[in-house]
Amino acid sequence: MAGHYLKKRLRTASLARRLASFALILLVVAVLMFRLHGIEFEVLRILLAVVGALAALALVLALFGLARVWRKGYRGGGAALAALVIGALVAAPFAFAGALALRNPPTNMAETDGIAEEEQDASAATVPPAAPTNATQAPDEEEALNGRVFAVRASQVYAAVRLVLGDVGWTVGEVQTADPEQGTSGEDASPADEPPPAAIAGTVPVPTPREVPGEAETPAKAPDPLDQPDSGEYRIAAVAASPVLGLPSDVEIRIVEDDSQAYLDLRSVSRFGSYDFGQNRRFIEDFLARVDTAMVGTVAPAGS
Repeated sequence: MAGHYLKKRLRTASLARRLASFALILLVVAVLMFRLHGIEFEVLRILLAVVGALAALALVLALFGLARVWRKGYRGGGAALAALVIGALVAAPFAFAGALALRNPPTNMAETDGIAEEEQDASAATVPPAAPTNATQAPDEEEALNGRVFAVRASQVYAAVRLVLGDVGWTVGEVQTADPEQGTSGEDASPADEPPPAAIAGTVPVPTPREVPGEAETPAKAPDPLDQPDSGEYRIAAVAASPVLGLPSDVEIRIVEDDSQAYLDLRSVSRFGSYDFGQNRRFIEDFLARVDTAMVGTVAPAGS
């Protein structure tokens, strides 16, 4: 005599799948809203924490359900498996961020050795010497990257840096330069410094075109901050953005010429958060690699 066995259905499988699906939707919406400047960074952190908690709960329920299916033959294994896949997909960015946090120092900035040594010298000149510290208190050597030294003029390195800035898409805010290499003195005034002919007594002013009423004026194009004369020193302030979240980092690029050599150093500091997961370091490494490629074949001009 044959009997019929009724298999129980998992009650947690559907719940796990709903939680994982909601976490995935919330993750996508939170990232898009932040990229569109719809929410602040603190709100994004809260939403990401909620997403991580929901994904973790969905994974636990999915694993528990699959174990019940395997051992006792409960129905609902498909829903539990779907919850496991979706939950793992949502948890993948968090696992990747954790791996980056373990591989990189707990900081929100990165700089090359030239800027680090300059700050250390300035601090030593202003701060009185303190008691010697042990080795565990010394800064991590991996935090400082190697800058670049080129046997060319600073203006040549600046030209390569300008090309790389266009490739990486960083937003340039300000460029400071030292005194131009060749300037004009007050005695040798250029013709542009002379007063216009209209300012000389007895001359007739040059007629200029009259504005037509109602005619739309063409807006003047904003000057490019990278248009700078040749100089022995450049300091560029730019803003870089991370690939996924678009988190901004303030980048300082310094080019200094000394003894027929040009020194290139960078510093990148995150605006948000205490940890950058190595993003600022990757900014600098990628930028320096691109500059190395752009400088291939560049030689100093004759007589420099």
